[in-house]
Amino acid sequence: MGNRLGGQASIEEVRAAIAWSTVPNFLLSVILIPAMLINGGSAMNPDLVWFAVFMNLLGLLLLIWMVVILVACLAEVNRFSTGNAIKTVTILAPIILLILCIFFR
Repeated sequence: MGNRLGGQASIEEVRAAIAWSTVPNFLLSVILIPAMLINGGSAMNPDLVWFAVFMNLLGLLLLIWMVVILVACLAEVNRFSTGNAIKTVTILAPIILLILCIFFR
């Protein structure tokens, strides 16, 4: 999709950009797995509502960080503006979600 907006990235560069944008997911896993072990295998213990709220806020912040990294990486590898990278992500996100819904329903 980036090529249609004037991007110059190869498929390998786009894959690397997408891979780097998933680093916040790894960070969330590093935080969530020990927390689940402490809470007896459950991330959402009813006695610890504050913990569930904290983890949801942390997940939201990491999701925003992930999108920012994705846009920055796509802009860099395609050698175009941040605006075109946002257009690329905006156009491709619904397509990817549709594919995921079809295969993982």
